[in-house]
Amino acid sequence: MKMTAEEISEAIAGGRIRALSLDTSTIDRKSRRLESGLLLQLGQFRNAESTLLLSDIVEQESIAHLTKDATDARAELVKGLKSVCGSWMVPEARTTAIQQEIFGAIEPAEIALRRWQAFSERCGLQIASASEFCAAGDLKQRYFEVKPPFEDRADKKKEFPDAMALLSLEGWARKNGTVILTVTSDKGWVAFCDESEYLVAIEDLGGALANFHRHDPGHLLPNLARAMADGGDDFGIRKAIIEAVSEAADVITFEVEADSGLGFEEDEVEVEIKDVKIRLDDPAHDIEAVDRDEDYLVIRFIVDVKADVVGHFSFTKWDSVDREDIPFGSGSAGAEEEFPIEVLVTLAGNTHSGIEIDRVEVLPYKGYAHLGEIEPDWMNDPDNFD
Repeated sequence: MKMTAEEISEAIAGGRIRALSLDTSTIDRKSRRLESGLLLQLGQFRNAESTLLLSDIVEQESIAHLTKDATDARAELVKGLKSVCGSWMVPEARTTAIQQEIFGAIEPAEIALRRWQAFSERCGLQIASASEFCAAGDLKQRYFEVKPPFEDRADKKKEFPDAMALLSLEGWARKNGTVILTVTSDKGWVAFCDESEYLVAIEDLGGALANFHRHDPGHLLPNLARAMADGGDDFGIRKAIIEAVSEAADVITFEVEADSGLGFEEDEVEVEIKDVKIRLDDPAHDIEAVDRDEDYLVIRFIVDVKADVVGHFSFTKWDSVDREDIPFGSGSAGAEEEFPIEVLVTLAGNTHSGIEIDRVEVLPYKGYAHLGEIEPDWMNDPDNFD
């Protein structure tokens, strides 16, 4: 079914919505960082009246993605250590010892499962199993009648996992007499939820979590939102956010594209923060509580960032005589980018005079920038052509 943000909040407050679910792409968009950011905030469901519920399809896909992350990370480190052996004259025995210290005898699949199990326990996660809740007849009917999440296209068979996941969630909701708030931006999932009596789609995980706290009787958040919109900042939140974002080069990354008449390889991409502005046009939605207890409050801020994205490149030119690429210099090119990021601020304490900032976390952001036509720096120096 379709609901507005206000209707979702009312349904949660009234006990009509008593479960939250995510699709695989939502977990992927949060970089599968189960131990930080908004995925960490899902731990609030362990002892809550509402349930964090995932389809076993989403669980299996997520574990597979975590396994690939671990596999790729290990391969990258092993490759780097092999390079170190030659360029830094490090004995191979030492790099082998480093690998053993980091990885031991643990395989990627095992570390992925450990992470997922820890996440599951921390959140009190419940699983809707396809074998229990997905009726084969409903699945077959949707496939042949081309109902969401299936689409009328040649590769619609690829939607079977999504259909099984959604039917499982719907079956669980029907059995438990509740509506499930489902975080997804997948078109097929959204279409299915819009037609369902038991599922409501929402794109933003932070917004979904905020809906579970919007009817909290506390007055700190609305007062804080109004004060910051008017320029006030009792707890130093504005300064803390600006400082944290300005130093967040490790979590703000960009992939760059460029054009050149020469061959080139990307050496490095630098992101230099130029301006940070907390979004306060609509304080009721730009500042939201995503978790709270009697002794702490976690607030999500939307922050608009302006940054210079600079790519550094090495160039080559094809030598038709020797039939090989030869080095042709290096160069850099940049572009100014503007983009929004999410920041979580944890306030600790339960009285105005005793409240202080406990933690500021900048959530990962990955952007894309096109740097236009690029060439070696020496080609831009007139002295080289006198």
